Amino acid sequence: MRGVPYSGVARLIELGEAFRKRTGSNYWDALLAQEKTAAARFIGSTGAVQWIAAYAPAHQKEIWGVLPGTSSLADLDGRAADDFAAGIAQVLSYYEESVSHAFTFAFLSSPRPSGGFALHVKLAARPAFRASYTNYDTWFGPKLAGDEAHTDTPEQYAARIKARWPGRD
Repeated sequence: MRGVPYSGVARLIELGEAFRKRTGSNYWDALLAQEKTAAARFIGSTGAVQWIAAYAPAHQKEIWGVLPGTSSLADLDGRAADDFAAGIAQVLSYYEESVSHAFTFAFLSSPRPSGGFALHVKLAARPAFRASYTNYDTWFGPKLAGDEAHTDTPEQYAARIKARWPGRD
């Protein structure tokens, strides 16, 4: 959580509002209707939460759980939280069965009410640990929310590198 939306969430809010203005429909409702009709990526539902495989996954075995009509975690009631938990448990069982023991998930929540956005969770499998495990670990939570994780500005680390660079002016 932070005071401003991650850049990926901000883009989703902006694009969802533009879609609503252009079509009069909520993008997430339209997406879920299309996925149900096509059936190839629609997984099912747990109560009000609808589960789909990402159309263009950015990560391994990326699954989304979407709650139409709710845009913020702050508006989540106990029943909807249980619906998310039940779906997450199903996805994690699948990851375990497919030998993806590690996973990451992130809830994408709008900081303000939005008719063009739906609260959703993105889950991604990580490589299973093995004897010759190669770690390509990054901060997946921010990556799922559309941001890379940076702890310093380029100016900060450039200044530290310059200070030790041979032959500097």
